[in-house]
Amino acid sequence: MRRFLTVALLLAGMTADAAPRTRAVRSPSASSPMPIITALEPAGCATPPATPATCDEGAGAFGSLSMAEVDTIARAAAKAINDPVTIAVVDRAGRILAVLRKAGAPSTNDDLAVATARTAAFFSHNMAPLSSRTVRFISGIHFPPGVTNTASAALYGIENTNRGCDFNVTFTLPSQCVPRARKIGGGPCQPGNTSGCGLGIVTGKIQPDDVDPASVNAGGVPLYRGGQLVGAIGVVGANGDPQVAEFAAATGAFAAAGIVPVPVYPLPQPGNVFVDGVRLPFLGPDIKLDFNASGQPTGVKRLQGTSAGTDVGAVYSVASANGGCAANGYLVGPVAGSSLTSAQVDAIVQRAIATAKKTRAVIRLPLNSYARMVIAVADTDGSILGIYRMPDATVFSIDVAVAKARNVVWFSSGHDLPVPATTAVTNRTLNFGAQPFYPPGIDSSVFHPKPGPWYQSLFVKDLLNPCTQGSQLTNPNQNGIVFFAGASPLYRSSSLIGGLGVSGDGIEQDDYVSYFAAGELLPPQSIWADQVKVDGARLPMFKFPRQPECTGGPCS
Repeated sequence: MRRFLTVALLLAGMTADAAPRTRAVRSPSASSPMPIITALEPAGCATPPATPATCDEGAGAFGSLSMAEVDTIARAAAKAINDPVTIAVVDRAGRILAVLRKAGAPSTNDDLAVATARTAAFFSHNMAPLSSRTVRFISGIHFPPGVTNTASAALYGIENTNRGCDFNVTFTLPSQCVPRARKIGGGPCQPGNTSGCGLGIVTGKIQPDDVDPASVNAGGVPLYRGGQLVGAIGVVGANGDPQVAEFAAATGAFAAAGIVPVPVYPLPQPGNVFVDGVRLPFLGPDIKLDFNASGQPTGVKRLQGTSAGTDVGAVYSVASANGGCAANGYLVGPVAGSSLTSAQVDAIVQRAIATAKKTRAVIRLPLNSYARMVIAVADTDGSILGIYRMPDATVFSIDVAVAKARNVVWFSSGHDLPVPATTAVTNRTLNFGAQPFYPPGIDSSVFHPKPGPWYQSLFVKDLLNPCTQGSQLTNPNQNGIVFFAGASPLYRSSSLIGGLGVSGDGIEQDDYVSYFAAGELLPPQSIWADQVKVDGARLPMFKFPRQPECTGGPCS
């Protein structure tokens, strides 16, 4: 509630001086609205299967969660603490497998629990676990959180993504569909009708300006079987310390035989994921593990200040169900667009895969593992020509890559930004001017920096309006704006012919793969956004890792 109240107050306080800076440009694609097309995912895509599924993320077949395991996990979390919490379990693709509401828990927490579980499921993978606490740590206006005069975290604005917007695509096969992250009750989540949209990525950040860097929703924890990610649990509604919900979630994660919250213990060297030399948290500092005689974790110790609860009186608002799989390979396409052939779309994707396999991943263990990416290619009208998910790529990246591919087309077409109309723009450019102070990271109490030039007109507007794209008139090829890097507009000579979005690792890694995947279709350097200054600050275009490729041989 605080998130939406803060946004409402901020908008109500806007003055004429704070009005978005716009410019008149030739805008053929915005001259008339496109018809709204209801093109939801294939029937049953978000429905859990009748029997547990057999999945494969590139390392061999494994079984999904069974409904009995889901029930055990949810009830163990309910009994872990004496708080009126709501517990949700989802599979890796975000399908809702259960929502268990304890006595006294409000029904309004159901969708929040689902979104919390999805956050852990969407960001984790088979080579490292990431929790909702982890995602909060890398989403703020400073990194590390709370350290002033440092740049924003890598995934600034991630909360605005994965709200369930329809892609307006035809999947290659029904089995290759992507369940959209909608509310429990379903309903439309598309441009012009967002009544069924979900809550997106849940971190606990107070939107839009991150006034409390310590705020966190810590109840999202992944679930693994034999080193394979099978889903996640989300717990919300505990009072006080965020670690209480986290303790309940971790207790549930250990409850079913063979299910644990980490792919392997101990994690491969260096034992934790580090970003820019900073260790990312997984569980809170007071969450302690129990171990067996073999040194393997078997559960969590009782968190100080908590007492055991009961599942008596708890009711399922969504009954327990079997888990499914997350599709990989080509989910959509490759198909031809107005200026790209299907072979050219595939060539872009293959270059991205080849580059990813020699790019050192920042979120995977052990070190020298290669990045796993989701790649999306868009036409000039935002139609999607291809979506490819490498095995074990993060699921949140599907929505993000699609949006990035569309964003670079729209914003490189002379819309919404105070730059020359022919400027080629990336999502790194969008990030730079979309923060609550400008230049990013500078929050001096002496100079009192103003918000970024498109903080209000793009970031806050996108936060409040799912499935939109700046000032673009409503059309079915919109699924929001991504405010972090990993994309490139595609050009033939000086003509814009499409957009490329890449997601799945650190944003510098995403940029690196995007650049080489675009290849000969990169925009001419003379029109790159980094040739432009806005309010005295040069805009960025791309940024690469310091040592992007594995040394001494290919990445593992």
